[in-house]
Parts: sequence; structure tokens; C-alpha cells
Amino acid sequence: MRRGFTLIEILVAISLLVILGGAGLVGYRQAARRQAVDGAAEKVVGALRQAQANAASGVKDTMACGSRQLTGWRVTFAANSYTIDGVCGAVTFGGKSEGYSREVVGIRVTPLPSVNPMLFKVLNQGTNIPVSTNVTVTGYGLTKVISVTTSGDIK
Repeated sequence: MRRGFTLIEILVAISLLVILGGAGLVGYRQAARRQAVDGAAEKVVGALRQAQANAASGVKDTMACGSRQLTGWRVTFAANSYTIDGVCGAVTFGGKSEGYSREVVGIRVTPLPSVNPMLFKVLNQGTNIPVSTNVTVTGYGLTKVISVTTSGDIK
């Protein structure tokens, strides 16, 4: 009668565990990368929607603008960050900048030449972009595309 396992059986079991663990780690890494790119894209959509909502409701800083009429709210894109600010003629106010995680390679606004900054006009009067524009978030070889139309719809 035999008690326990042979050396071969133990080595086979350990090899199977290592292979399954490695496959699980690869799947986890891909999911984490996809989540980083999706998170950055959600930040961009949030910034665009915030600028759109502020422009639609006429939010303005009366100290900065004085008696000037609100032009709108804009989002300015850089490679690894964006800025949201209000515009009253030549005066800007409320500049809020936010960056992305280091893993996300960058953001590109197309078509080229692109309109950057993207301005949402007051009272839902659309944007300053002449044609529908895509904001592309890239990282880890993954891409997420956000579309903004001339009327200000964000998809």
C-alpha cells in the first residue's frame, strides 16, 4: 500500500499551478490596462459634459467677467491632461486642470487641424468646431474614441 505522492506527481501538479497562475496574471494585467484607458476616457467625457452643462446654464464668475457676456466654457487638451475654464470675451476664469494616470499614453483630438480648445457656447448654441470631432484616448495599445458634434452632442 502506497502513502503519499511520487516526485513526478508533485512536479506535474506544481507545473499545472504555475501555468494556470501565469495565465490568470496575464488576464488580470490586460483587464487593469483596459480599465486605465477606460478611466481616462471617462474623465474626458466628464470634463466635456461639465463644460457643456456650465455653458448651458450660464455659469460665470462675475468678479472675473464683470459686465462682459459669457461666451461659453471650453476644454483644452494636452498630451496628458486637460483644462476646463469659462470664457467671457478675452477673459478666462475657473481654470481646472486634471491629468491622467501615467499609464495612459496620451490624448489626440482629430480631425487635423483640430479645434483645441473645444468651446461649448452658452444656452446650448453648439460648439466652436466646424465638423464632428473625435477625441482619442490611447494607452497600452488600446484606444477609446469620444465624438463631439458641432451641436455639442457627446458620444
